[in-house]
Amino acid sequence: MSNYTFTPLAVSDLDNIYEYIAANDLAIVGRLLNRFTQLFRKLAAMPGIGRNRPELGEGIRSFSSGNYVIFYRTVEGGIQIMRVLHGARDIEKIFAQDTEFTQGE
Repeated sequence: MSNYTFTPLAVSDLDNIYEYIAANDLAIVGRLLNRFTQLFRKLAAMPGIGRNRPELGEGIRSFSSGNYVIFYRTVEGGIQIMRVLHGARDIEKIFAQDTEFTQGE
């Protein structure tokens, strides 16, 4: 069975998403959590379905769902969720600023 793990930045992204949505409509948070969980499992089982994103870093892939984009990479035993960002954000700028991913990890 393939597993998924999260970087600290991905955990922070998800916390921010849930807090923002909960402030507007608490009922949606549960549905969003379920949707993300299903997507993480799907990506772990079939990591090649995401789009290759070499401009963001070696081995990084992305998968869009609704307004959000999940960024991940394949690791031993599954995938590592690197970021979960709103698709309207400047993705390349964000990744360029993420020293966690640009210092050879």
